[in-house]
Amino acid sequence: LIALIELSTTQEVYKETRQLLTEMISNKKKVPDIYFTYKLFDFIDAEEGVILLMNRYHEESNNEIKNGILHDIFYMFNDKIEKEKAVELLIKYLKKETDKDMKIKLIGILANIVKNNTMIGSDMAVDALIEQLQKETDNEVKIAIIKTLGNIRSDKAVDALIEQLQKETDKDVKIAIINALASI
Repeated sequence: LIALIELSTTQEVYKETRQLLTEMISNKKKVPDIYFTYKLFDFIDAEEGVILLMNRYHEESNNEIKNGILHDIFYMFNDKIEKEKAVELLIKYLKKETDKDMKIKLIGILANIVKNNTMIGSDMAVDALIEQLQKETDNEVKIAIIKTLGNIRSDKAVDALIEQLQKETDKDVKIAIINALASI
């Protein structure tokens, strides 16, 4: 299949191999293979590929496969998508996401990208994370957001973290806020 993909010289062959790869990722009877996932991103738009993986994640009931998909999503964002586009997509998906584990993974990916590329999307990421923190109800997700804000070390987060500290009732969340403020 990979040889066929690499030899795709006509639009029709290209279209067929792209469709085959898409079906392979979407097939619930098979575990998505990272090599094929990487190849898929050579043939389709980054956003389309991430949507495909996220849809497969939400349709999957096997936790081991779900974790593998989360791992694939992490590598796709870090290796296959331009960093500014990745920050934009991550923020977009984080706002819509309802699954706690997926939210935490998206926050982690966002943290990794912004931390390693401080000039790329940090203001946009901080604004989105503050907005998400203000409406988040799950304490584990709150802590992931707070740790990320602390790691980004943006002064923009200070007021929002202080405000969150004043209204927060959970001890672990409060500790995370204090640690984040200390690192900023």
